[in-house]
Amino acid sequence: MSRKIPIAGAALLALTLTTLPAACASGISTADLVVVNGLVQKGPTGPICSVDNPCVAPVTGGFAVTRGGDVVVHFRSDADGRFRIRLAPGDYAVVPDPDTVFGQQTRDLKVPAGDSVSVTVTFDTGIY
Repeated sequence: MSRKIPIAGAALLALTLTTLPAACASGISTADLVVVNGLVQKGPTGPICSVDNPCVAPVTGGFAVTRGGDVVVHFRSDADGRFRIRLAPGDYAVVPDPDTVFGQQTRDLKVPAGDSVSVTVTFDTGIY
């Protein structure tokens, strides 16, 4: 009997499988990993922004999370810009894949100890 895994479940499974080896290799228990619920967005999306027009949009793309120059995990944000990964507490950088339109931009990511954290990572479009 075969069992189908929904696409979202398969993506989460793939992220878990890529995150767990990194955690094990660094000597961190999987119980110490923090669930990072994130949103990737770009902005500004226009020259005039206001409360009613915040000038940000979600980003779908691939990203690496690095620490000390080493890739810890790779993820792909969905159509709404959302992602979920598991990381050990600490300081990281989020680096877009080369085919994502942000060039050499990186963004800092601080993961506090705890069960989970919500983060928003915003990349600059260069529109002023």
